[in-house]
Amino acid sequence: MVHVYNNAGHSATAMTSEFIVPSIYPPGHGIIVDLDPENADVFSDDVDIHFTENVMCASWTGFSHTEHVSFEAGIGTIGESDNILAFGNVQKGTNMYCLNSKSIKANSHLVFLVRVNGTGGSNIAVSNGLRIYNKDILQKTMKIRVGRDCFHFQPVIMTVYLIVAISVIF
Repeated sequence: MVHVYNNAGHSATAMTSEFIVPSIYPPGHGIIVDLDPENADVFSDDVDIHFTENVMCASWTGFSHTEHVSFEAGIGTIGESDNILAFGNVQKGTNMYCLNSKSIKANSHLVFLVRVNGTGGSNIAVSNGLRIYNKDILQKTMKIRVGRDCFHFQPVIMTVYLIVAISVIF
């Protein structure tokens, strides 16, 4: 309903259909957690490595907004760039997602990206990243170079047995 008044004090009332003024604010910031595809759960802890080739999973929280928003997920190697796997739509109501592609290569640092879109703009959150390793190769040998710049001395070659879990710090 709209009420209109003029300077003389006369008024008019008109019935209108409901309307909603779109938000001018983009969605809030979010937090992305990298997940192990073999144990993917919304409540899982962030992982830095896993052994499932060609798959990356993540969950997210945050992105608060006053209206409905849409999510897209992608994979990159640096910053907010989806240079490995382009952004694609994520099903509504989902806060965990897995991407499966031959473009997701082992032995490189990869980050999971989530872009959230609303009427006021978009926002991108980036995970801290992880590395995917081939378990068979990792179990056979591991080369560790010792030295000031890791290149001058002979590499130390050792056999690694993976029993339950392995912790690799980079």
